This record gives sequence, structure tokens and C-alpha cells, in this order.
Amino acid sequence: CGYHGKRQPSPGTWHSIVSRALLGAPESSERRHPATADVAVHRFHMTKLPPVALAEGVAEHPIEHLAPLPDTLFQPLPPYEELPRPLSPSGASALIEEANDAIPDTRSPVLDAATEPGFAVVRGLALHKLLQMLPGIAETERHGAAERYLARTGADWPDGERDRAMDAVLSILSDDRFGALFSPSSRAEVAVMGSLEVKGKLRSISGKIDRLAVTPQKVSIVD
Repeated sequence: CGYHGKRQPSPGTWHSIVSRALLGAPESSERRHPATADVAVHRFHMTKLPPVALAEGVAEHPIEHLAPLPDTLFQPLPPYEELPRPLSPSGASALIEEANDAIPDTRSPVLDAATEPGFAVVRGLALHKLLQMLPGIAETERHGAAERYLARTGADWPDGERDRAMDAVLSILSDDRFGALFSPSSRAEVAVMGSLEVKGKLRSISGKIDRLAVTPQKVSIVD
């Protein structure tokens, strides 16, 4: 602590503030640093302890010097290697299977198009959001919450589409076959990240699991 280069540290740093406080405190005492004798350190103590008697033989054989510090301590650290931009799981699989090292185009021809996405995409995104959020709402309040959300998101949908979307989502949530997937112990949009060696290079990979459910019998990962 307190290390600095040729320039002296600012008086507003925490180390400078503490050092000034210790210099003026009657409870502190100045000592020499055990590794570098030209550096002074301060010890703060409140409790006055009785003197400790030296063990037999210590006074006759005092420590003359400390072992020198290792040379590696004064060597510069190796340069930090920054990882490339994280890949999606699909992008990582493409790199593994392809012969060239080009990063695949991750743009969606539908979602990233210059024009607005079609109705099927908008409806799918709304259903995805409802399946993500409604399991965390009390069952008696889900219908009203879904109705309010679809009224905002699907204000310009064709007649009857909002009702059909809500019925589809609520029927999935009420189906006993999917009970474990939407139980209170399940999780939505679980972020995962790791590193994988691809063609001799360490690449970072990140993604999200739409739904994760863990039961005593199995782990379900739902996309």
C-alpha cells in the first residue's frame, strides 16, 4: 500500500489521509519496514499490552537479516491478452465446423432487416415475453397482466389475435406436463458465459437459456 512512481501521490488519496492521521495520533508509533529499511511504516494500537518475554535462546541468536526478495517480484507482468468479442453459442459452433477462421454474420434476416419485422415475429416476441414473466405472477392475476401487456404490445394486431395469443400462453402455463418448467424454482433468461478453445484460440462465449428448471430427477434447458 502506498506505492507510487516518480510523481508523489495526491494528498487526497486514502493512503495519504490515513498517513497524516497516524502521524499526529498518540496511539501510533513509527517503525521501519521489515523488507525495505528506508521506508517508514506506522503502527496504530489502543490496548497497552504487557511486555512479552523472549523465548529462551532468542536473545542470544538475534535475526541478523531477512531473506532477499525474489527477483520475479521486480519483473514486469506479462502483457494482458484481451479476448475477442464474445461469441454466441451458434457463432462458436460455426467457427468449429467451418474451415476458415471468419466470424459468421450473426444478424437475423428478419429481426435485423431494414424494414419492420412481420406480424409473426412481433407475435412470437410477445409470447416469449409472456412465458418469461407470467410464471412469476400469482395465478389469479396472470389473466389480467397478460391482457394489459397485449393491449399495449398488440394494439395494432388484427382482430382476435390478442385473445388467441393469451389463450395459447395461459394454456401452456396451466398444463400439468409443463408444471416443473414454470414452477417457482425455475428461472427465465438465465445468462451463461464461459471460454472455449476454438482452433487454438481462447474465445469467450455468452448466451441465455430461455428457461431452466432443476428437479431431483433431471435438469431441463428449454429454448
